[in-house]
Amino acid sequence: MKQFLYFITLLLPFALSAQIVNIENYRFGIDSNRRITSTIDGNFELIKKNVRSAKLSSRFQSVYQTKQHAYILIGKLNVSRVESNNFLEEGFVHLRAHLFRKDKWAIEAFTQYQYDLGKNLAERELLGGNIRLPIIKDSIISIIFGIGSFLENEIWNTNDGFQKHNLYLKSNNYLSVRLLPFKNSSFFVTSYYQAKYNQFNHPRIIVDTNWQIAFNKKLSYNIKYSFIYDRSPIIPSADLVYTFSTGLLYNF
Repeated sequence: MKQFLYFITLLLPFALSAQIVNIENYRFGIDSNRRITSTIDGNFELIKKNVRSAKLSSRFQSVYQTKQHAYILIGKLNVSRVESNNFLEEGFVHLRAHLFRKDKWAIEAFTQYQYDLGKNLAERELLGGNIRLPIIKDSIISIIFGIGSFLENEIWNTNDGFQKHNLYLKSNNYLSVRLLPFKNSSFFVTSYYQAKYNQFNHPRIIVDTNWQIAFNKKLSYNIKYSFIYDRSPIIPSADLVYTFSTGLLYNF
């Protein structure tokens, strides 16, 4: 799977380019009248985990939609530089079906493969679903609430050279806000609350913001900030992880 991600990255024309994947940032195509929409982008990121690092990343995303449904495929591969050493740090592939997308109560089903060597995550597989309810939706502002569950299978590399395996059923809740204040500008904020059902007061909280400025129909500039707070991390690490990134987005 890692070799496949690397191969996909090599195919990206300008690869300037979280442990958590915020799918709301990738719903650009669902609001379009086009049947198929795809993008590639490049980013430079400064990240604070347990150490500071610089990162170049490549990302692809594609949306296929019918009158009733939409299907989203996204992937990302990061190469980081820490203490003058380059190494492959993280990657993911995420597939999601947005069913009955125009109805009041939409249904989401998703699966994901992921790894993050910088956080000692050898692999993670997700399988889950949500009910998606629009609270406000017009041409200027959109507020969406989602509630659901997912099965999370993880293998972590421990500091003593062993591996730790976990399999949990978790609650998945989110609130997404999108603002379109100007014709060429959009602003997104999404907050997630994820927790095991028997430890609901020990959540993983994610807040993700994204500001996009369009130069034309093909080229946009992105500014993104996000943070993750994990009350009960599997492997001891910093409770709070934040990222800041900026880069170009090309639609084709």
